[in-house]
Amino acid sequence: MVELLQKLCQERGTNFYQLEILLKLGSGTIRRWDKSLPSVEKLSRVAEYFGVSMDYLMTGKQPIGNDGLSESETRLLAAFRALEPEQQGSVLQLLQSIAAQRQAAPDLHE
Repeated sequence: MVELLQKLCQERGTNFYQLEILLKLGSGTIRRWDKSLPSVEKLSRVAEYFGVSMDYLMTGKQPIGNDGLSESETRLLAAFRALEPEQQGSVLQLLQSIAAQRQAAPDLHE
C-alpha cells in the first residue's frame, strides 16, 4: 500500500509529510502502514483525497463501479472537483481545445 501511495503522491506533486499534514494524520503514519493496516477512517480520508476507492488503496486494483469510470477518470474527476469554479472553466476550455485539435488532425495522434 505504501508504494502505491508514493506513486499517487508523485502524480499529485506531494509527499507523505504534506499529505499527513493536510489530512491531519500523525507524522510518519503512512510509512507505518507497511507494517500495520490503517483505520478505516484514515484510509477513507486518503482515498477521498486521491479520488480512488479504499479497495484500490488496499489491493492496487480499482473496481469499475456503477458509474463505469476507470481509475484515471475517477482521479481526474476528483482533481477537477477540487478546483475553484473559474479554474474548472479553464480546464474545460483546455480539454475542449485539445479534443478539437485531435479531431481536426487525427492522423497526427495515432
